[in-house]
Amino acid sequence: MDIKVISWNIRGLNAFERMVALKNLVMAQKCTICLIQDTKMMKMDHWVIQNILYDGEFDWMYFPSVGASGGLLTVWDKSKLVKEGERVRMNNISTLFTLKDNWDKLVVCNLYSPCEYTEREVFRKDLEEIKNWWEGPMCYGGDVNAVRSNEERNRGDGDSRNNNFLNNFIYNQELVDLPLLGGAFTWSDMQTDPLLCRLDRFMLIVGFDVMFPDDVQMTLARVISDHKPMLISKPGLACKPYFKFENGWIYHKQFKQLVEQWWGMMNFEGSASFIFFKKLQNLKYLLNNWSREEFGGVKREKNDLT
Repeated sequence: MDIKVISWNIRGLNAFERMVALKNLVMAQKCTICLIQDTKMMKMDHWVIQNILYDGEFDWMYFPSVGASGGLLTVWDKSKLVKEGERVRMNNISTLFTLKDNWDKLVVCNLYSPCEYTEREVFRKDLEEIKNWWEGPMCYGGDVNAVRSNEERNRGDGDSRNNNFLNNFIYNQELVDLPLLGGAFTWSDMQTDPLLCRLDRFMLIVGFDVMFPDDVQMTLARVISDHKPMLISKPGLACKPYFKFENGWIYHKQFKQLVEQWWGMMNFEGSASFIFFKKLQNLKYLLNNWSREEFGGVKREKNDLT
């Protein structure tokens, strides 16, 4: 089953035009799971949800805002997913689902990082506890309120402490941070000469990436909010390139030597499974580049000949 997950900091669901914008997004994408941050709503009821969803096949859970700040909403298609459990904290909602088509289980975590560094420390430690609750495939999605490096800003330097917080979390949890398609930034300060940052992202436990190997992470068009909606899904038109081992490579006299050399020069830290995964992930790019340089466009030349 293909899974489509939307994440969006909507900057408030407490206005009708924002409900309409979210409903249009859910209808257009026909998402399986929708993660909303910063609802600014202390109470969520059936009327609000009905104004968001395009049919009755959805279920939902939420965490209230504190006054006009924060608030989380997770919505899912109950015709495709069965909710098996939940873990709710101040800035994150983790929901355990079973896929109805094959009965695989996974967790999706809706998160909204605090802005203050001291609060981030508590937030980070709580996120690390999720692995004690669930050790299987998992997807984190939301507004992390930090960039990984200054390359994720169009100008200026970010807060190095927040950068380190995000990078350390991704490293310690052994997460897959998929490349971002559709634009380099997800947030704008909406000024004439705007500051742009990538504050929103999906981060995957390796098992989730293996479960949905064709999925990509992309931004959608900005509406209403200063944050762009994010989508993780299988591409609708063009498929994500996949790795194909060419049998002819093993007959090249330098093939074995090159693979041994590349494998030995790659250094990663973490569990044995994580190191093995990252080495394979990088080896495929080295092999593909080597193949293009050594053999050229074999497939194109074959098509030309026929």
